[in-house]
Amino acid sequence: MKAGRNILRLPLALGALASVLLAGMPSALHAEASATDAAARLAGLESAKGTARFSDAFASALEAAATVEELVDLVDRFASALADPAARQEAWARAAATLELAGRFDEAAERHGKAAAALPGKTDAASLIAAAACWLQAGECERALAMAELAALSTTDPNLDWRSALVVAWAGVCGSDPEQARSTLEQLRAAASDPARKSSVLLLEWALASGSARASLAAALAKDYPGSPEALVASGAVPVSPFWYLAFPRPAAAAKASTESGPSGPSRPSPSPSPSPGPSPGSTTSVPPAPTAAASAPTAVEGPRAYQVGLFAERTNAERLAASLDAKGFDTVLESRDRPGSASALAVLVPVPAGTDPAALLLRLKDAGFEAWPVF
Repeated sequence: MKAGRNILRLPLALGALASVLLAGMPSALHAEASATDAAARLAGLESAKGTARFSDAFASALEAAATVEELVDLVDRFASALADPAARQEAWARAAATLELAGRFDEAAERHGKAAAALPGKTDAASLIAAAACWLQAGECERALAMAELAALSTTDPNLDWRSALVVAWAGVCGSDPEQARSTLEQLRAAASDPARKSSVLLLEWALASGSARASLAAALAKDYPGSPEALVASGAVPVSPFWYLAFPRPAAAAKASTESGPSGPSRPSPSPSPSPGPSPGSTTSVPPAPTAAASAPTAVEGPRAYQVGLFAERTNAERLAASLDAKGFDTVLESRDRPGSASALAVLVPVPAGTDPAALLLRLKDAGFEAWPVF
């Protein structure tokens, strides 16, 4: 494998996300009870294999899984025993999404690959692209390239084709093969039919440039797409990571017709309305919306409405982090996150007040010891 460049370094935020996700060490008694429950679920599934109740028993076991390891082990052991291919694919996708949350990207990529092959006679290109994005984050540039190229051969959907080409180009950056990336860049530029795609192309150009050319591209992103993920990456305001960037496409700015905010947890106010955000961190199975007609001029993309500091399956853990943020002077909001193939989770957000510089808020969070992701 070729050595990855600094542009693809693993952001500290993912390590922080994994640590807060798994925070709260249980007591010895609680751990023993959890292990007993897990063993009981495992035995129950073994006895249910081959029966009509197996599918429901498997779904119940996944919902009750207390740790990342237990959920992934259940899928690894029993997904192949599911009679419904769509259920098998959903199970592998759920295991992959859970591993992403824990920052275990090589393992997540392997499960996305299994999800891609779960449907008989069909290769799921979206799952292949998700696997490629995870291999990128794991620093496995050549594997990412192979997976993205396979995705392109497995679909006739122009949106998936464009997305796979974007991953191919970033794999060239990751693998120190700028000529491959530049060749794919021309294909991407020709198909950049909306502002969201155009900003993606500009960021890729920025990654391939140096010196004054890179500074000019960063300035162009800041001017034409102020506050966008691409502009924040090019400015250095957020950690550079093609994983989160490739995983969370946003609706094209030109296509915005309405706004909405995600649901908030009880007892905490919602942030002010904003464009519907992309998938929550860790989800890589979504694909961009159908392209819209190109705007006559670039349309500005709104800045982040909030920064996400953690994502939890358990409300008590989310409230514990929110209390830590509150104690350090940050306003916090809990929002429910629905994830394809996974149980809903609670995101801990720090909203960006109107008139506040998002980059300044991010620096405050970092100075206080928190890592965060922009939420749009």
